[in-house]
Amino acid sequence: MFRHSIAIAALAAAIALPSAALAGKKDTTTSSTQAEIQLLGVEAFDGVLGSAKGIQDKIKTQTTSMATARANVNSALGAATDAPFKTAVDDFKAKAGDSLSLAMDGTMPKLKASDAAPENVTKGIDAVNGLVDAGKATIDTCVALQAEITGLISEVQAFPAQLPSVLKSNPFDLAKKTKILADDIKIMGDTPKMLDEMVKEAEGIFNDVKAVFGG
Repeated sequence: MFRHSIAIAALAAAIALPSAALAGKKDTTTSSTQAEIQLLGVEAFDGVLGSAKGIQDKIKTQTTSMATARANVNSALGAATDAPFKTAVDDFKAKAGDSLSLAMDGTMPKLKASDAAPENVTKGIDAVNGLVDAGKATIDTCVALQAEITGLISEVQAFPAQLPSVLKSNPFDLAKKTKILADDIKIMGDTPKMLDEMVKEAEGIFNDVKAVFGG
């Protein structure tokens, strides 16, 4: 009984983290990594934890897409691999001159080539527009995932009190699964902030394109 009380107390402390993560949204970079959500092998919990793990997988996919599109921009514009996006497009604007213009596609800024634009300029335009498209996909994905993870965080709050009774047939698993569940809860609580940061990064790209090219 004493061990069950300790387990519940540890998980109660961990479950407080999601509300804090939802309340405070500090600026960090999307290059930060999250630990992996682990399933417990407990049917009553693994549906929710598996859905949260699926959200992690979608975040990774979108982060990879953005990183690839960023690398394509720097390569196409002849910028250093680690050059900031703003620096790369500033230089592109200076070199391209009147060979390109800016138009808006809804909320997304898009570059267009003039009829006389050389091939290197059109490649640069395609790369920048590709990054803008990746940014739009990131925003759409993150908005949808934000609603999903918020619902899962609400569901998982019931798990700490339930864990001892769920494992009563095998109490020796309690300490191990208590730690796993506590870690999962913290990861889930960190996810809304990560999604916010990804949206801010994409919006920053839009703003940089508009600022540099006059939108």
